[in-house]
Amino acid sequence: MTDQIKSKLGDLHPEPAPTDPSYLWKGTPPRPNSVIFESLTAEKIKEASLHTKGAAGTSGGDAEHYRRLLYSFGASSTDLAQAMAAAGRRLCTVYVDPDLIEAFVANRLIPLDKGGGGVRPIGIGEIPRRVIGKAIMGVLKNDVAQAAGATQVCAGQEGGIDAAIHAMMQLWERASTDCLLLIDASNAFNSLKRATALWNIRFICPPLGVILINLYRKPARLFVMGGFELLSQEGVTQGCPFSMAMYALATLPLLNLLRPANNRDERDWMPRPDIAGGMEDKSQGDMPTQVWFPDDGQGGGSLEQVFALWNRVVRFGPG
Repeated sequence: MTDQIKSKLGDLHPEPAPTDPSYLWKGTPPRPNSVIFESLTAEKIKEASLHTKGAAGTSGGDAEHYRRLLYSFGASSTDLAQAMAAAGRRLCTVYVDPDLIEAFVANRLIPLDKGGGGVRPIGIGEIPRRVIGKAIMGVLKNDVAQAAGATQVCAGQEGGIDAAIHAMMQLWERASTDCLLLIDASNAFNSLKRATALWNIRFICPPLGVILINLYRKPARLFVMGGFELLSQEGVTQGCPFSMAMYALATLPLLNLLRPANNRDERDWMPRPDIAGGMEDKSQGDMPTQVWFPDDGQGGGSLEQVFALWNRVVRFGPG
């Protein structure tokens, strides 16, 4: 591996950025009801393994290998499935020492050539983590989708991307629509402020809070062929089964700030960064209709509305 590729991979995995307290939800997070995880059983683990595909993580066992372990050895396979289910329930309900699961959250990282000198890192997580994660997301799917709502359509909603496309097509056909704005965050998944996300998600979707803190409060080790190692310190980790849900939920406070003033959530414990300075100036128009899938945003309306949306993305997005 060339030094140039190593440097680019390092640039794509930044160190943690400072947390702005004005973007943190206020108060004490609600305590999740751990009873819901009793439905995380050995049968759910086996079912999740059938829907898990792909190459091996750092340990060398791929998806087919673990399916065989979970189905082909009678009582021993049942014992393994029960142990994985118990591990999943524990990770969802109890804060564990992050040093104990260091290998569990470690990933292989493969740099793909994007052309033009660019590099796209592809993370491959351990199969047990992916199987357990799929089983947990099966239990929490409705909670995550309900928390994300209709603005961020990548978190469990059926056909979310299709809904986003059709909504923008219909919006474009309106006589009142002057233009559409397409927004794509740069290196979004690796740049999300992790500490802010972990705190806010405890309010937004309490059942998901404990498992995310267990997996993300210590940087994950990323191993690249050739003996090169990186740390995933910010954002979500490549190869994590919770990455899409975590990113979607973590962006909800921003999306709330991008809504029209009369449709914004104004509960006392919501983040309240400074919105003064003309951002609510009606002469610039109110916020346009918009939809997000995960770091890709689309908004359409009058030129004034779209300009106001862009100003607000630039202002509040980095926080």
